[in-house]
Amino acid sequence: MKTKRADHPKKTTWKSVARWALLLLLVKSLAIVWPQGIERFYTHGLYPYWHAFLRTIVGWIPFSMGDVLYVMVIFWIIRVMLRHRTDPITLAGLVKKSLFVYLVFLGSWGLQYNRLPLLDLPEKDKKDSYQALCQLTQKLVRQTNALHVQLQADSTKRVPCLLTSTAMRQQAVLAASLWPKKWTTLADSQQLMLKPSLFRSGLSYMGFSGYLNPFTLESQVNEAQPKVLQPFVGCHELAHQQGVAAEGMCNYLGYWATQKSTDLFVKYSGNVVALRYCLSAINKTHPKQAKVYKAAFCKGLQIEMKAITQYWKSHESWLQEGFLAFYDTFLKWNQQEKGLNEYGEFVRLLLQEPI
Repeated sequence: MKTKRADHPKKTTWKSVARWALLLLLVKSLAIVWPQGIERFYTHGLYPYWHAFLRTIVGWIPFSMGDVLYVMVIFWIIRVMLRHRTDPITLAGLVKKSLFVYLVFLGSWGLQYNRLPLLDLPEKDKKDSYQALCQLTQKLVRQTNALHVQLQADSTKRVPCLLTSTAMRQQAVLAASLWPKKWTTLADSQQLMLKPSLFRSGLSYMGFSGYLNPFTLESQVNEAQPKVLQPFVGCHELAHQQGVAAEGMCNYLGYWATQKSTDLFVKYSGNVVALRYCLSAINKTHPKQAKVYKAAFCKGLQIEMKAITQYWKSHESWLQEGFLAFYDTFLKWNQQEKGLNEYGEFVRLLLQEPI
């Protein structure tokens, strides 16, 4: 008597891979040529409902379910690799799974890269001059020094953070709720999700202050970094959650939110980050002038800036170089032509649209 042989799953063929590739090509092409449609039907149409659904599922959980999802994927990959001898991995199967994940990414959040810009900047403008940049930097030095003294009477010491991590995230959400409707997609900004990342040290070694998980739409803050950066980072990631993809614009919205906050530490956080960006821009062409501005910092602010620089330098590694190179390529693939340099557009926005 013959025994019935168990059915085995069909192996992925290159024909099925081609169908998935064609679908991805059609979606990407449509998104690129029709940003008005993305803006209307996706950003302000489907996305708010998708966000509300995911918030119902994971919003009440105090930790990042997106991080948990990534851990599960890593373990799944390890399991597949261990089973490689008895259940061979085909290149076609790997490519098909990758295409599927990327399509899910596009549908969940990634199409935001193709929406219309919130602010249009001319290629060149008189306000982008070196003189204007110096005036902005001088203003930020005065404001940051003044905030420092308000928060720390002894100007020779760093500003203490009296907020708990939870309170800082709450303040960031509160600040982000002040964005005008023209910059938001969600009906209720108080429903934004901002959580601490479970990968604190890992993110630091990768060179990231925070990130938005595009599959669960949870904004993450790397709470291992200096506390003075965290409120600004939280607002930046919440801007991503509001459907803003451009990194420079998220920096601008993050700074805008911190400056509208009633909490002085949150405001100080935004000023410190904006000042670092301006000094970086000046240092590229006029390093001596950058040193002049740094010398104008009060002693406590000098210590603060040095501590931030030392923190990130202590986490530099080949891993960080690799991840940043990958992210630079990823941004360019998703219509962010300047890659990581898109973050620097923050300075142009501050010059063009002062806060």
